[in-house]
Amino acid sequence: MTGIEIIFGAIVSLIVAGIKKLCGTTEWATLAVVFVVSLMAAVIYFVVYNAGYWETALEILAIAGAVYAYILERFKKDKN
Repeated sequence: MTGIEIIFGAIVSLIVAGIKKLCGTTEWATLAVVFVVSLMAAVIYFVVYNAGYWETALEILAIAGAVYAYILERFKKDKN
């Protein structure tokens, strides 16, 4: 298992936790949501990885995360 699968697993977990919190799903409904979201993540991973866009997408995500963490969050703190 590479780091990419771990990242996708974490994203799926966060999405499912958000859906469970917002909708208050039952145990079976939560399992169905996990299944559907996992399939969608697998399709996205397969398409992006095989198309060769993966490295570019990761660079964009890293830059966007850095911009959000270091620049936008500082502006929020300055306004308060």
